[in-house]
Amino acid sequence: MTTREHRSKHDREIAEIWTLMGKLAKGTLAAQDETRELRVELRLGLRELRLEMHKMQVEMRKMQDEARQEMSEIRTSIRELTAAQKRTEATLKAFIESIRRGGNGHTKRKIDLQ
Repeated sequence: MTTREHRSKHDREIAEIWTLMGKLAKGTLAAQDETRELRVELRLGLRELRLEMHKMQVEMRKMQDEARQEMSEIRTSIRELTAAQKRTEATLKAFIESIRRGGNGHTKRKIDLQ
C-alpha cells in the first residue's frame, strides 16, 4: 500500500469516526432533551397529584366537620327526646295516681292499673 493510499484510507476512517461521533452526539443530545422533557412532565404530574391530594384533604376535612355538626345535632335531639320522655312519664304517673285517688271530691272505687 502506498503512502497516498494509506493516507486516503486513514482519512476515510477518520471521516467515518467523525460521522459516528456526530451521530452519537446527536443521539446523546436527543436523549438529554427527552430526559429533560420527561423530568418536566414528571414535575407537572407530581404538582397535579399534590394539588389533587390537597383538594381531597380539604374535602375530607369539610366532610368531617359536617359529620361532627350532624352528630352534635343528633346528641341535642336525643337530649331533648330524653327530657320529653321524662316529662311524659311524670305526667303519666300523675295521671295514673289521680285515677287511683278518685276524683273531684267523690270517693270512687280505686282502680288497680298495674
